[in-house]
Amino acid sequence: MFFNPDFNRVKVFVVIIATILIAMMCSKAFAQMPPARYDHKFPGNLTVLRLDRVETVKRCGSTPSLFRIVFGCALVMTKTRCVVVVSDASWHPEVTLRHEIAHCNGWPRDHPP
Repeated sequence: MFFNPDFNRVKVFVVIIATILIAMMCSKAFAQMPPARYDHKFPGNLTVLRLDRVETVKRCGSTPSLFRIVFGCALVMTKTRCVVVVSDASWHPEVTLRHEIAHCNGWPRDHPP
């Protein structure tokens, strides 16, 4: 009753998959890094807001889902003014900030290379 070989295989498989997913999400490589032409300081007035998850979703106007977690967004006002929101839920806030500043610098939302 306590030892079912099929059940134990399923448990091992679930643990392996969960470990891989957690490692990917915690990895800086998992975040999409901007191309070099957008990866620089924003030349205008930049405001950075560090908010909790709920406020981040409200400000960014994005809806999280099972495979999409909102870590931040760039609210590009003009070429000389940009507001970046970074969630306190971000595993690597410095990477999120770099990614969002690239949007301030003109990197499109569909993240072309």
